[in-house]
Amino acid sequence: MSIESHKMNRPRSGSFARRLFGSVALGAWVAATAAGACSGHPSVDSDSETSEGGASGDGSSGAAGAQPNGGSGIEFDAGSDLGQAGAAGFGADSGCGESKIEATKKPASLLLVIDRSASMDVPPQDPGSTNETGGASNGGGGAGTQSTKWELLKGQLVTSLGTVEGDLSFGLELYPYDDSIPASDLWCEMPGGATVQVDISPGTDALGDIESRLDATAPAGNTPTSAALQQALEYFTTGDGATLEGDKYVLLATDGGPNCNPDISCDASSCIPNLEGISCSGNSNGNCCSSLPEQCLDDQASIDALASLAAEGIRTFVVGIPGSESYSDTLNQFADAGQTAIESSDPAAPRYFRVDASSNMQNLSEVLSDITSALIKTCRLELDSEPPDLSKLNVYVDGNVVPQLGDDGWSVSTDTTPPTIELKGLTCEHIETVGVESVSVKYGCPTVIML
Repeated sequence: MSIESHKMNRPRSGSFARRLFGSVALGAWVAATAAGACSGHPSVDSDSETSEGGASGDGSSGAAGAQPNGGSGIEFDAGSDLGQAGAAGFGADSGCGESKIEATKKPASLLLVIDRSASMDVPPQDPGSTNETGGASNGGGGAGTQSTKWELLKGQLVTSLGTVEGDLSFGLELYPYDDSIPASDLWCEMPGGATVQVDISPGTDALGDIESRLDATAPAGNTPTSAALQQALEYFTTGDGATLEGDKYVLLATDGGPNCNPDISCDASSCIPNLEGISCSGNSNGNCCSSLPEQCLDDQASIDALASLAAEGIRTFVVGIPGSESYSDTLNQFADAGQTAIESSDPAAPRYFRVDASSNMQNLSEVLSDITSALIKTCRLELDSEPPDLSKLNVYVDGNVVPQLGDDGWSVSTDTTPPTIELKGLTCEHIETVGVESVSVKYGCPTVIML
């Protein structure tokens, strides 16, 4: 079964072999691993002077030296043997005998949970600037001719999804949302249950529906984030999303703090209007939420919903739109609970994906591209059958065996049935950024453990 990945047009470079295998020439590496495959512990002299390009039965120089496929993309073929590795010591002549195992690229589904609250209907604004009332701005202000955050998000979201529509499935949930009332009256309403506005389907089918729904939607209302996340959970566990195969993810994009929970109360330190510099002198102790608890920061219920999604194996990417800067601590906790926190040596760096107003939100496209590209797991292959003995699997890139151990090898996940092969490190990086002609999984010879 052939697996066609995201199109890549970068030229392939022989530097990959040198990076991955040190100073060992690729031809010597292929011959040595092939000769030692049935012992499971081949070795290679790291000082070898053998020239590159030697050893492949069809003239291929291996993973690093494969010729570009006309710039038309990468084909993962779990049933082909482009490198003719059997001629170098594998296959029927090697005494152990290998057979090919069909495999497929693991599918991924992404539910876009998008904040369409009223604050999205203003241009992005840098933190610290003030609005017309003199209070801290929640992303508002700016010249009337500027595009609003909603317009910028719509355009960049559709463009970014268009680059991966052939590789991912996606759907859309907007919040707040209620088709039965005018947008001008929208407050915290959510339809409830296991419904979403656009059901998850292959990207080539879903993208047009998502674009149409976004175009037909105007910003309105508040930010019922916990209710939206709970609804996403129900969609994936009891709704139509429960039958989706492969990995499932949520992308949460918001420009402010979560609210709309009438069952909580708070003091001014956790009241969103107070946090955003709005004066409520007529309220008790100046607390704007004393008479309006729906404006309390609803962080814990949102964190609980994210944790419940993660417990179902559904990770959530958190994107902070301009206006959310005052809630960085909350969004960091969201990213932690969603199990997608960005690691950094700088403890002050955001752990969520932050979009800046200074560039008129232009880095949103980069953020979306980073997230969606990470979900195209060309390095994860689900086997179509159960191997009788996992110690007799071998993985080939362009016909050349890849040792299992090490940062750049591969692993077997038995969380799926049949198991999933995951290529790691530089091997995976090369496949996803430079390209190869084939990836093959074979059974029969003892696994090549290391060089």
